[in-house]
Amino acid sequence: MGRKSTYGLKPEILGHLLSIGAEGMHSPNAMFDEKTLEVRLRDRLTRALPGDSSLLEVLLGVVEGLSKDIQSLASKSLSEVLMEPKTDISLLEGIKEYGKKVSSTAASQVDIAIAITIYYAAIASSLVYHKKKISRHSYETLEQSFAELLELEWMSVELVELFSQARKISQEKKKV
Repeated sequence: MGRKSTYGLKPEILGHLLSIGAEGMHSPNAMFDEKTLEVRLRDRLTRALPGDSSLLEVLLGVVEGLSKDIQSLASKSLSEVLMEPKTDISLLEGIKEYGKKVSSTAASQVDIAIAITIYYAAIASSLVYHKKKISRHSYETLEQSFAELLELEWMSVELVELFSQARKISQEKKKV
């Protein structure tokens, strides 16, 4: 039904969404800056999952059969889930869906940038730890998106490493 998603956006548009924050950060009239993005991303990544009911709602909808795994997330942060090699692919798909949902409904550029980052972090985690692509985007598009994310100065260190690994995998896969 008329669901908005990042799947329907061309790579140029996704790149533009990511660059909105980057361009605005250097403008004297910007409503936020790199430090704001860095702090908000760090807060989002380190907050325990149950603190965000909208994320849990999406995760529960995607991973109905994994209720014990959802309960085990009670004290984990989003960062811990994304960086854990044993995180179930269904959970990563749920996180990706959450990022997609927020990126299409967020009111602020900061929230959009963070949601897109979470969306791609889930895709990257799946590629790196499970060697599985949970996106309809081509490997070429994913490589480009990861490269753009790597250029953002406010990106967290752990996500820089994850996106770097995912970019290498995407480069290898697009050649096949």
